[in-house]
Amino acid sequence: MVAGEPFYRDLFRFSGRRRRGSYFNFLITAGVLLFPVNVLLDYTQHLPAVQMVLGALMIVMGVASLAAMAQRCRDFGWTGWAAGLCLVPVVGQIFGIIVLFIPGTRGENRYGPDPLAADTATT
Repeated sequence: MVAGEPFYRDLFRFSGRRRRGSYFNFLITAGVLLFPVNVLLDYTQHLPAVQMVLGALMIVMGVASLAAMAQRCRDFGWTGWAAGLCLVPVVGQIFGIIVLFIPGTRGENRYGPDPLAADTATT
């Protein structure tokens, strides 16, 4: 992910790097989008067609979340498979918060160029 690009640009790619700010923006947006979906799921218990559509939306957001987490893990030098920790109850929630505070590797690492390099070069 190139610096200065919107967080949703590489949303479903499991490759590349994602900086902390972009990951934080993704989490906020996902939370804002998923809150009404959860409320609707609760109120549409007797409408299976609506629940199927909302369930599909939840699956899509889950895949996007795993992709964003994999990109974030690559930013600080871990494999993208570490995003699987998010699927473990309690551990995943803690890991998801910790990832917000781990700084990325400066310069290029084995997963790609530094997403902040373009920001520092233009200032």
